[in-house]
Amino acid sequence: MGRLRCYCFDQSCRATAPRVEPDNQVALPVVVGRSVGQGGANVRNDVLTIQQALNAVGTSQGGPTPRLATDGLVGPLTRAAIGRFQKQNISFVDFRIDPNGPTIQALNRILRASLPILASGSSRSLAPRSGVGQVAPPAPTFTVTDEMMEQMFDDTLPISRACVKSALRTLTAAKVMGTIESPAQTLVRKHFAVLLSDPPPPDFVLIERTFRAIDRELSVAALSPATTFIKFPFTLSFNEMAESRTLALAISNGVTMRGETVQLDRTNGTSATLRADAVVIAPVYFFASSDLQIGTLIHELAHFVGRPDGHPDCIDDPPDRSSSDASLARLPPDRRPRIAEFYALFAFEAHFGRSMFRVLLQF
Repeated sequence: MGRLRCYCFDQSCRATAPRVEPDNQVALPVVVGRSVGQGGANVRNDVLTIQQALNAVGTSQGGPTPRLATDGLVGPLTRAAIGRFQKQNISFVDFRIDPNGPTIQALNRILRASLPILASGSSRSLAPRSGVGQVAPPAPTFTVTDEMMEQMFDDTLPISRACVKSALRTLTAAKVMGTIESPAQTLVRKHFAVLLSDPPPPDFVLIERTFRAIDRELSVAALSPATTFIKFPFTLSFNEMAESRTLALAISNGVTMRGETVQLDRTNGTSATLRADAVVIAPVYFFASSDLQIGTLIHELAHFVGRPDGHPDCIDDPPDRSSSDASLARLPPDRRPRIAEFYALFAFEAHFGRSMFRVLLQF
């Protein structure tokens, strides 16, 4: 069986990123001036208020697990925490908290029942105390939750599928030969270093075959996403997140391994048995820009539907296992149709008409 291939993105080093600890400060009633969450204005002070309030809610009542870093930024963990609270406490989930809306009313109702009232604007912490010193909050940890996967299925997966459809249309257009190079042919040459001819060269056939296989897998995922995408099984520490840079994992030719399993080992000696016929989504994925999240699904599926390890047409990564611009630029032209990241870059530009913005957010 082939090895699990990690999408390790290294354009942004976070090993020395400042750590933002969760805190317990919350003032009642919880009030925000503008909406927080998906599609909200996300004013920093309002976001801080909601993060602190959600952290004060017990997990049995829909509070976040792990607790949120209070950084004033609406990332995937904050959106997921809002959704988790809504799912347990109100009649709908939209991942947004509106001023005077049902979610903030439920939040205030639960907090009034469980916390001593602290006047709005006070800076006194409600953290539990031991002796004369305040108990330090637990270090943040990172887990892929069901809510985070559901949001990916609803928001990102359809866009990745649309990008692949655009890639296939562009490849079809590129096969039409004329007296000058067409925009579709230029895009193929830009990403895959393939010059079109009649009939198309073998590398073009490989590219088209791979995209058609990705499209078939995304069609299955549109009906049953958990068939193709599964959660990373471990909770990671801040240091593990900073060091791993792994967004997702897949086995080359994993699409043919129905019913097989693979063991994923951690450096601390623990391990987990995973399905070999699925793409594994890691916690770092949810700290990627939306562009990079879209591209990561295509990148991993290129491995997943491609030939097995050792085959000359296996869809691989650069030799240093990195998909950064520098690593991609060092590749010889004949390797580009056999590198997963070029499938992501081509499909994204075919759909949006611009380059992918690939960046990791601070966690």
